[in-house]
Amino acid sequence: MSLYAWHESAKPATVLGSRHESESSSVQPCLEAVQCLREAAVPFALMHAPSMRLQQLSQLDVLVEPSEREIACAALRRAGYREMHRAADPTSAWRFLRYDDDRFHAVALHEELGHQGMRYMDAAVALRRSEQAVSTPFLALEDRVLHVLQHNLLRRRHPSPAEIAWLRGLMLASIDRDRIAEQCARFGTAELVTRALDDLSRLLESKRRWRLLGARLHRALLRDPANRKAFWRCWRAEHLRLFRRPVVVAVLGPPAAGKSALAAAIAKQLSGTPLEAESAALGAWGESRLGRSLLSRLAPTQDSWGRVLLARRGRRIRLSANERRLLESGPGLVQCALRTGLERVRNALFHATAGAGWLLRYARRVARCRSPLVVADGWIYDLGCRLGRTHLTQGEPLRRRFYRWLPAPDGILYISTTYEIAGARDRSLRREQFVGVDRAMRQLLHSRGPLEVISDASADEMSRTFLRRYWAHVLGRYNQRS
Repeated sequence: MSLYAWHESAKPATVLGSRHESESSSVQPCLEAVQCLREAAVPFALMHAPSMRLQQLSQLDVLVEPSEREIACAALRRAGYREMHRAADPTSAWRFLRYDDDRFHAVALHEELGHQGMRYMDAAVALRRSEQAVSTPFLALEDRVLHVLQHNLLRRRHPSPAEIAWLRGLMLASIDRDRIAEQCARFGTAELVTRALDDLSRLLESKRRWRLLGARLHRALLRDPANRKAFWRCWRAEHLRLFRRPVVVAVLGPPAAGKSALAAAIAKQLSGTPLEAESAALGAWGESRLGRSLLSRLAPTQDSWGRVLLARRGRRIRLSANERRLLESGPGLVQCALRTGLERVRNALFHATAGAGWLLRYARRVARCRSPLVVADGWIYDLGCRLGRTHLTQGEPLRRRFYRWLPAPDGILYISTTYEIAGARDRSLRREQFVGVDRAMRQLLHSRGPLEVISDASADEMSRTFLRRYWAHVLGRYNQRS
């Protein structure tokens, strides 16, 4: 079933034009999410500084009571957010997404404060002592410090410049050490955190000190049997999982249609979001010069000795001009039969080589991909076009069998353009090449229900239009796969 015909049977070429569509009326999705949480009377606290402008954040982190999570989820759905499948990590957040004003807005609901299954803070204590600021609860300063410090230490990642500036400002702030000790006493990390706060300036200047302290904090948290069990379960799910199933969107089209530009634009638009995409060049002919040269040498010729043999035996066959010349040269039946046999061996070797090489790239770039989405530039369906330019007249039945058992993408974006636009991009492209490949690709993809993208706009505009209309379908397919 096509990704875009969600509850329908596959249908040919749903057209996606480049006209800018009407946008959502809301301009402050984060503030709307907070308002819905307040109206639902959910005990929550924002994990940001009260001085931050929430409408400028790409992600809103909210701490809620575990018993109130279902009510909080319903409130966020009422605010226009859609839920994203949660990872196996019990300390990971429940993420909600909304696409508004041509960018993603995310809300992360935290029930626990931890990393890779290891809890390092008591969420109930943090909620109990949250502070009110203009009718919106925020985590206390001490709890925000502990969360930012320990989360970055456990990730073995040096803080960002903004976090470093904020942490440096804490040296002038009045931090209640009793509150710090209250949070850390249960996990046995009070001494490490106190030492980090006392030596914060030198710690932020040295990445080596930061990594060493992160390793010590990791060992300290693993002394808790519950943390050890949860950490092993998360590590096993993350590192011992052989195959993954990301959502795959393949971008196809005639030569010089702008496939690579559109694939890169979609990946760029999703960069830094929970739906961050991996780009992969999965055209049948590959990217390496050696592989393309080998396939080009093995590719079927335009003239078929099999048709010449049938015509030689008296069958009425439509022959090309070159095939008629071969027939008029008077070849014998034995010669035609040998040529036909060699031709079939060559065709089988070509398809086997192309399929094996494509499956190897698929296993490396898709089956082991940890991103939720893969935007593929091309697919195995390009195999019927020599180097993506000249349609191959032989081997069509064999290729159709190939396409049935090789993995299929979740959705196909087919770029529809004119020869004038494509020819301006590639001066060596001939009209007959462009028209032949375009016609062959459309006939092949007709039953697969591609989404036709009219390329009369820039790649960035086409990517935004696609996400504006179909981001919820992509998210829904990812939730089904996870």
